[in-house]
Amino acid sequence: MTATLDDVTARKRRPEPSAEEQAAAELVRLAKEQGLSLTGPDGLLKQLTKTVLETALNEEMTEHLGYAKRDPAGVGAGNVRNGTRSKTVLTDNTGPVQVDVPRDRAGSFTPQIVKKRQRRLSGVDEVVLSLYAKGLTTGEISAHFAEIYGASVSKETISRITDKVVEEMTEWSHRPLDGVYAAVFIDAIVIKVRDGQVANRPFYAAIGVTLEGDKDVLGLWAGSGGEGVDSMTQLDGPIHLGLDVAKSQVVVEILEPGRESPAVDRIAHDEASVRRLVDRFADRSRLRVCYEAGPTGFGLYRLLRSIGVACDVVAPSLIPRSPGDRVKTDKRDARRLARLHRSGELVAIAVATPEQEAVRDLCRARTALVR
Repeated sequence: MTATLDDVTARKRRPEPSAEEQAAAELVRLAKEQGLSLTGPDGLLKQLTKTVLETALNEEMTEHLGYAKRDPAGVGAGNVRNGTRSKTVLTDNTGPVQVDVPRDRAGSFTPQIVKKRQRRLSGVDEVVLSLYAKGLTTGEISAHFAEIYGASVSKETISRITDKVVEEMTEWSHRPLDGVYAAVFIDAIVIKVRDGQVANRPFYAAIGVTLEGDKDVLGLWAGSGGEGVDSMTQLDGPIHLGLDVAKSQVVVEILEPGRESPAVDRIAHDEASVRRLVDRFADRSRLRVCYEAGPTGFGLYRLLRSIGVACDVVAPSLIPRSPGDRVKTDKRDARRLARLHRSGELVAIAVATPEQEAVRDLCRARTALVR
């Protein structure tokens, strides 16, 4: 009887962990001891903050000199770049951050985002998280920059700085990751975001521990404003984009799951701008785009479908409208499309192929000649 009980106990006893499992557990233990916080003196956002500040400073220098770095237009110019100087600034949550401030030979450059003799920065954490977290529009990011810069620089300059830093962010978000991590942790921080009004929104971060014991931020995502398990599961739902398409620009209304107020953006009507819009979302398979058929044709539809984004084109006559709704603006039209598409009240039309369009145009031209 005793031997039988011993056998049962042995079968219930868990097997000894392998050498690989023991090494992974040790890496996780060390990472926890060293800290996995996003913010603070040893926070993982410090390098991202440094990148944002230095990119903005270099773009300010480009604006000051009138030409970009390594641009042939600067050859023979009276004033040129003259290296950098190191400076440490304190941010609200990240703590001390060392940045390299560019200098010019004439000494006439006056930086704005990190002013001379300025040691403390406020509002930078919001900009950094807004840039690197998927789900925020360029307009929201630009609004954070405008708050930091104030009236010291023009709107055009802020727009150029935003575009440049967004470009750096896109490169970061598309960097290759390791195939295996010892552990992945989920952390979050709540900050104030301007979205028509100031509201608290959570930013979720996936923090990986590599097999060498190093820590890295694998990705950042802007939450909807709620907390808890239910809010986290809502982040995986479809994102509906309603577009009001004109010849030179596109107004975009973005409806995210669980987000009370929609995000509105305005982009140029060209391939590069559309691709940048799509690249801001971590999973483009969640996107559901729709717009009205019109004189701009179906080029936008074909572009979105070619890069893996679901898109529907709807006939204006089939869009439900309230009897008293006579106010028509680009923003209202984009919002109506996004909400009706989300509720399933829109019927997509069959989009003609380029060959079919060519035959149609030929028939129309022939009819016009007969007349």
